[in-house]
Amino acid sequence: MGSVTPSQDIVSAWNPKPSNWTSRTHSLIDVIKDENTAWFFKHWPFPDEKAKKKFVDSRWDLLCSVWYPLSIDDRFVPTARLIVILFYIDDALEDLSFADGEAYNNRLMDLALRKADHDASIPLEYMWHDIWESMSALDAELAEAVKEPVFVFLRATTDRERGRKPTFGAYLKYREGDVGQQLLAALVRFSMGLHLTPEEFEAVGEIDRNSARHIGVVNDIFSWEKEYRKSIETAEEGAILSNAVQVFGDEVHIPYSGAKNVLLILSREWENVHDELSQKLINNGASSDLQGYLKGLELVMSGNEYWSRRTPRYH
Repeated sequence: MGSVTPSQDIVSAWNPKPSNWTSRTHSLIDVIKDENTAWFFKHWPFPDEKAKKKFVDSRWDLLCSVWYPLSIDDRFVPTARLIVILFYIDDALEDLSFADGEAYNNRLMDLALRKADHDASIPLEYMWHDIWESMSALDAELAEAVKEPVFVFLRATTDRERGRKPTFGAYLKYREGDVGQQLLAALVRFSMGLHLTPEEFEAVGEIDRNSARHIGVVNDIFSWEKEYRKSIETAEEGAILSNAVQVFGDEVHIPYSGAKNVLLILSREWENVHDELSQKLINNGASSDLQGYLKGLELVMSGNEYWSRRTPRYH
């Protein structure tokens, strides 16, 4: 497996309740760093060298490697490219109104479904088309199954609930789509070549929802300060602060620093829930693909925290 030198990372010392999980890193982390960087530098319209440096400093290679450490080697590159381009799409949507964002997303969905032809002169459309073609060539069935989760994620980025102040429970439900859990889960299956039966999909429903809560809240904990500062500076319609730290802190009337502590402890309890629910399925004779999926989800969650603690994107 590849490794990351702690001294090279931005690591938060704040950790009131450590996890029992251990993240892992894909053995091709250096390969993905070189190939993805070259591919994005060739095709993505970075405005200047500073933007390119920001791309490198974001450590997308680390993110993809700790999210999908068990990916089949030849599926790792297209999986990583889809993840990274969706982050850049999400960033672009933050600067658009809801209406413009919806039109932007609808175009991407039509292209993925082949309802429209891509314009190769437009970098995003060329890259979007290339990713889907690469994934389909490797596994048409599992690649097709990734599309709807991608669409759920795209729709959530322009969901008008983003501009309303919800209860904590409603916020967790909203974040299931916004954090892209269905997408991350579909990529576990695609990257590892796992095929679940309809009965198995039904059996993991609560496990999927539990992982969505964990991923969304962990992201919010570590991105809170940076998002809060940005919300003060930005006034566009689509750039509204939407973070569990604020929602929970306001609802239970505690300081945001205290809300972070409570939410991290809550995240540890969701890890325990994942372990307990997974063990029940294993004890009931879970197939090897289902067991692989359960482990893959655990690694997405543990890897997500590992990256969130270190990425300049959140700090």
